[in-house]
Amino acid sequence: MDDVSIGGTLEDVQNDLQVIKDAEILGLSLNPKKCELVCVDHAVRGHLVVALPGVEIVDPSSISLLGSPLGYIVSIDRAVKEKLEALKIMGSRFQHMMH
Repeated sequence: MDDVSIGGTLEDVQNDLQVIKDAEILGLSLNPKKCELVCVDHAVRGHLVVALPGVEIVDPSSISLLGSPLGYIVSIDRAVKEKLEALKIMGSRFQHMMH
């Protein structure tokens, strides 16, 4: 596995993490330092930070999955602005190539 997303109640996520831990005998492992945690409940977040030492906490207003914004209008707006900036840069470079 390369990328995986899990979610649900604290119990669901803890159960999923246990399944992943049990898969270590098959050579699969989870690197918490490459994980992102999106959680609005501070108590739940505290439990998961303990279970995933080194996990990166991500603000829910800026979450994305495989480059696509999720959730809040703010995250969608930010993603569209970033894409527009990238297109402007590409357009400018293309113009320079044509001259």
